[in-house]
Amino acid sequence: MKITIKIILTITMLLFITGCSTSKIKNVPTQNISKSISDEALFNAIKIAGAAYRWEVVKVERGVAKAIYNKRRHQAVVLINYGHQTYNIEYLSSKNLKYEANSNTIHKNYNNWIKDFKKNIDREIQLSNASLSQNTNHYETPIEDRDTQETRSDDVSTIQWHTVK
Repeated sequence: MKITIKIILTITMLLFITGCSTSKIKNVPTQNISKSISDEALFNAIKIAGAAYRWEVVKVERGVAKAIYNKRRHQAVVLINYGHQTYNIEYLSSKNLKYEANSNTIHKNYNNWIKDFKKNIDREIQLSNASLSQNTNHYETPIEDRDTQETRSDDVSTIQWHTVK
């Protein structure tokens, strides 16, 4: 009787642990971008966002990018469709992430990686839009104050910023 209870408890725990280590794949549905951004600027934002989390992003064709994430022996590959003020992220393939096609489940870390990637893409798009909306044809350059030029060491407070058109 004691052996039967131990076996049942062991099987129950193994099923519970296995069930907790995977979850349904959560693709990122189409995200609308509220501000105007070119397709090329959108791709660059995606590429920069990916690099921050060690995703390698390559353009497959116009409006389609592939992103690959390698962590130790694990790999995740996604397709990113972008353009016309939108983007989405779809699972493509993986290695060593317990992917099950029948149940559409994968290691729970995959969804966290995708969530972080999406957040960073959104942040990069906002940064891209901010830089585009601020004086597109202008840039700032430091001009040293003539009165303090000789006495200046590394004191940044003596530098004046001048907008050049």
